[in-house]
Amino acid sequence: MNLAYFSVLSVQEFKEFDTVAVTFAERTLGDFHYAIPFLIAFLLLGSMNSTIFGSSRYLFAGAKNNVMPKMFKCVHPESMSPRASVLAEISVAIAISFLGNLEHLLNYATYAIWMQRTMVQIALIYMRFKRFPFPSDAFRNPIFIPIIFLAICVALLVIPVKNDFHVGIYAVGFVAVGFVIYFLFIFPKKSPKFLTKLNENLVKLTQMTLDTVPINDETKNPKKESSLSSTKSSKIVPINNLTRINGSNIAKDE
Repeated sequence: MNLAYFSVLSVQEFKEFDTVAVTFAERTLGDFHYAIPFLIAFLLLGSMNSTIFGSSRYLFAGAKNNVMPKMFKCVHPESMSPRASVLAEISVAIAISFLGNLEHLLNYATYAIWMQRTMVQIALIYMRFKRFPFPSDAFRNPIFIPIIFLAICVALLVIPVKNDFHVGIYAVGFVAVGFVIYFLFIFPKKSPKFLTKLNENLVKLTQMTLDTVPINDETKNPKKESSLSSTKSSKIVPINNLTRINGSNIAKDE
């Protein structure tokens, strides 16, 4: 697509125009260029939809590994959708859209994303060299591919800081806050009593309001095991016992 742009626009025009796709369409598609903004809007909606549903799985996986509140591992018993995680992602996206300059927010978020991807590549390369066990059906790339991608990630972290060091400061600050929260409230083996109670109450609230149940790591066929009247062998495990009243899931103490 970029080659098509450069075949019509000069390098200077490519730098000056904010909406390169619209300018390209005006010169090549005639009156049809009026439809381009709407097509771009649909494209962004699709991207936003996939991002929200994909990112919500991070919260879900974190909750299953006890590094996020347990409410985020609550799923709908039929669709297995992590509704609490999806709702949290949507709420954060809406809140951020009203804060500050949108371009700056995008820069900070993008920088944080590339930091995360850098750490993932480092972990992957470390696991490959240490010969960690992988599932037999795992997809494996040649080792040079993650190494090349790691180099790209590092470049995308260094270049923005060189152009505007505030981007790196704020992004690293956000990550540092996450580390502080982790080592204060999650890393200790035993959480403060009030946090444990709050965690359980949030799970109960999530069960009642979003019609969900907590799920553990051993679930193999969750759709078949999603009935709330299941026996003790069910793999869906609430905090205590679970009962269904008026179409909602609530936890009751033993």
